[in-house]
Amino acid sequence: MQPPPQPTDQGFSLIEVIIAAGILSGAAVALSGLCVLSADALLAARQRSLAGVLASTKLEELLADSDALRGGIDAGDRVNASGGSEPDPNGWYQRRWSVAASPALPEKLVVISVIVTSAAGARLHVHDVRLVTVAERRQ
Repeated sequence: MQPPPQPTDQGFSLIEVIIAAGILSGAAVALSGLCVLSADALLAARQRSLAGVLASTKLEELLADSDALRGGIDAGDRVNASGGSEPDPNGWYQRRWSVAASPALPEKLVVISVIVTSAAGARLHVHDVRLVTVAERRQ
């Protein structure tokens, strides 16, 4: 006669399953938080990049404008991401620029400054993009 079969320990106990589920759910919560942070960082980088392009474009326009380099200027506008006008008073980007005589050599040099502010910058902690250069005053 053969002895009766012995029960074998197969599978997991209920406590092991609960602990494993808790660890997995904790990891899922942590990863979802990282996804939100990385999405905000990506959006902030996009805002800074577009603001830099808009500032650079305006700086090049001012460098090519001989009237502005002669007489000076202080102005601003609101533009969308492609540089076009935005009818909404809370436009995506606000640009401010100035062309002023250099303190060191006012008769020969001008200081050109362009500042671009993003409307979403405060929420994303994006600082203003500022470009400043010195150019020769055209006669």
